[in-house]
Amino acid sequence: MKADLRSLLLSDSAVTLAAGGRVHWLRQPEGQSGVPFVVLQEISETEPMSLDGPTGLKSARVQLDVWADLLETAAYAADVIEAAINGFAGVQGDTRFHVITKVMRRDMGAVDADERRVLTRVSTDYAIVWSKES
Repeated sequence: MKADLRSLLLSDSAVTLAAGGRVHWLRQPEGQSGVPFVVLQEISETEPMSLDGPTGLKSARVQLDVWADLLETAAYAADVIEAAINGFAGVQGDTRFHVITKVMRRDMGAVDADERRVLTRVSTDYAIVWSKES
C-alpha cells in the first residue's frame, strides 16, 4: 500500500507540480533539498474481522505532512493533495483503495535540525481502506 499510495500521489500532475515531486515516507531523503515537500507516515493499521474471520481488507490511518517556508504554500499543496485523493476509490499498482477519506487537518510549525530555519507544516490524517489486488 505504501509504495502505491506514493505512486498515486505522484501520478497526479497537480500534486507533482505543487510538491515538486518530493513525496516520501517518514522523512525527506538526505541530500534532497527544496520545499515544499511531503512526508507520509502510517499512524496505525488494523485488519477488520467478520464473524467468518479476516475480511481481506486493511484499514490504515496515514498522516500526510506538507512542509514549506510559508504556511500559504503548505496549505495550497495540502489542498491540491486533498483534491486528488479525498474520496478516491480505485486500483493503483497492486493495491485496491476501497476509499481514502480525510479525517482531520492541522497547521503546525517546526524548527529545522540546524535550528536556523523555521518551516511550517500542514498535517492531514487520512483513513484508508485497502486490500491487495489479486
